[in-house]
Amino acid sequence: MNKIWYELDQNYYSNDNDKNYSFEGIKNVIKYFKSLQIDFVIMQQILNTYDVPNAEIIKNNESQIGSISKLRDLLKELKDNEIFPIMKFDLEKLKIAVNSYENLNKYLNNQLVVSRQNSSVGFLNNNLNDHKYITQSYFIKTNSNDFEKAWSANNSMDELKILLKFYKKIGFKGIVFHNFESIYPIDSKTNNVNSKTIAQLKTIYQMCKEIDREFLIVLETKNELKNSIVPLDKDREKFYDFIINNSLAEINKTTKFDIGLHVDVSKRNLSKMIEKTLNQNNNIFALQSVNSGRINSNWGDDYIFWEESAKSLIMLNLVHLHDKKIFSGQEVGLLNLNKSFFDKIKDFEVNEQKHKLADSGISVDRFNYSFVTLNPLNLKYPFLWSKEQQTDFDKYLDYKYETNVKSQWNNNYSVLNFYKKVSHIYKNDSFVTMLKTAKYKINHPKFNNTIIDYSIVSPKFTIRIFLNLSYEFIKVRLPKKYKVILSSYQSKKYIKKIRELDPYESIIILENPKNVEDDFIVSLFEM
Repeated sequence: MNKIWYELDQNYYSNDNDKNYSFEGIKNVIKYFKSLQIDFVIMQQILNTYDVPNAEIIKNNESQIGSISKLRDLLKELKDNEIFPIMKFDLEKLKIAVNSYENLNKYLNNQLVVSRQNSSVGFLNNNLNDHKYITQSYFIKTNSNDFEKAWSANNSMDELKILLKFYKKIGFKGIVFHNFESIYPIDSKTNNVNSKTIAQLKTIYQMCKEIDREFLIVLETKNELKNSIVPLDKDREKFYDFIINNSLAEINKTTKFDIGLHVDVSKRNLSKMIEKTLNQNNNIFALQSVNSGRINSNWGDDYIFWEESAKSLIMLNLVHLHDKKIFSGQEVGLLNLNKSFFDKIKDFEVNEQKHKLADSGISVDRFNYSFVTLNPLNLKYPFLWSKEQQTDFDKYLDYKYETNVKSQWNNNYSVLNFYKKVSHIYKNDSFVTMLKTAKYKINHPKFNNTIIDYSIVSPKFTIRIFLNLSYEFIKVRLPKKYKVILSSYQSKKYIKKIRELDPYESIIILENPKNVEDDFIVSLFEM
C-alpha cells in the first residue's frame, strides 16, 4: 500500500545531453527520484544494446549507453538509495530478448578471448556475424491442453527461465510482464483473460518464485479486466503479486478498425471507470501508459487550465490507498505536441491507413485528430531538465508553459512541487499508520455523476476528495462542517461555503474537524 512505481522513459536520461540515454545519466539523477518518494523504478528492455549480432555496433552502443557492468552499478546505486529496480518485459518479444542475450554472451566471451590473445577486432566481428539472427516476435501460442509439454516443445519456459535468472543476477528485484494477454486471445464478449493464459501465467509465477521467492511478478494490462484475473482471493492459486491497470490510459482509444482512434468519453463513464479501478485489489493505479499520448490532453481542452488540470490528475493518481504508477513526465504535467509536428511525420503508411478508414466511413479530420492526440510519439517529447533545453522544443508546443524540471523546481506553486507535496504527505509514517485502519468509500451524488467523489474513512477522521476533470463549472454539495486542506487552485482562499467547482478545480476536505488527529492532518497538508 502507498508505494510509488515510476516508469522511466530512458531516452531522456543522458550523461552528455545527446539523444541516447545512458546508465550513467540515470545514475546522476537518483536524488531526483528520491525527491519524488519513488519506491520502484521500472526500466524498459535493457538488452536492446545487443539486438544486432555485430561486435562493432555493440561496442558503439555500449560506449553511448553503458555496459552490463555499468548497468549493475546503476541497479546497486538505486537499491542503496532504497529504490528497487524492476525490469519491464514484453512477452511478445521473448525470442528477440533471447537472441539479444545470446549475442551478449558471445560478445562477452569473445571479448575475453580477444583480451587474452591480444587478437584483432576483425575476428570478433566475423565470429558474431556468422551467428544466425532470428527476429521472431512471438511468445507461445498453442491449442494444446498440456501446457507443460507445449512450453517444453517451444523451449519458451527454458528460455524465459534463463532470462529471469540473468535479470535477478544483475540486480533487478522483479519483472513487469507486458502483453501477457496475448499468450491466448481475450474473450471478446466477456473481456475475460483466456483460461489457458492464466494456466501459463501460473506456471511462470511458480518458476519465478522457485528462482527467488522475493522476486516480484507484476502484470501490466491495458484492458478492463474481469473477475477471471482480479481480484485475487485466498482460495485461488496466486499467479502475480501486483497488476498495473492501464485501462484508464486507454479509455478513450478504440481499435475497432485496427487503428487507434480517439473516442469522446463522458465524465460520467470516466467516473464509473475510475470507481471500478479503485475498487480492485492488488492494483497499481495508473493514468498513463507507454501506448498513449499525454493524458491531460486526452480528457479535454485543458490548455488554458493546464496547471490546474495536471494537479487534479496528480490528486487522482496519488490520493488513495493503492500503490500508484507514475509515467516519466507526469510529475511536471507534460502535454501533447502540436499538430504541425505530426504533419511532418505523416508518411506513406499513414496515408494508407487513412484510405482504409475512408472505406469504413471515417473522416480524415477524425483520423488526424486521433493521430495527434493518441500517437505514442507524444511520449517521445523530451523530458527536459532546464529552460535552455526547452527553448529548442517550444516550436513543437501548442502551449507556452514551463515544463522543464529546473524551472518547476524553483517555483513553489509548480506542478512538480505540488506532486512532491502530495507524495510526501502520503509517505508520512504517522499518516500511513492512520490510513491502515481506514476504509475506502465511493460516493454517488444523485444530482451529479460527472464529478469524482470519494472518501477515506477511519474511526477518527474522514477525508473526502472531489475531482473536477472537466472544462465546466460543476455544482457540489459539501457537509456542513469541513476544512479545505488541498486544492488544485493552490492560491485560492476558501472563505465562503463552496457550492460549485471551477474548471479542473479539485479539492480535498477534512469533514467535521474536531480532534487531535484532525489537527495533525491539517498541519500535514499545510506544510
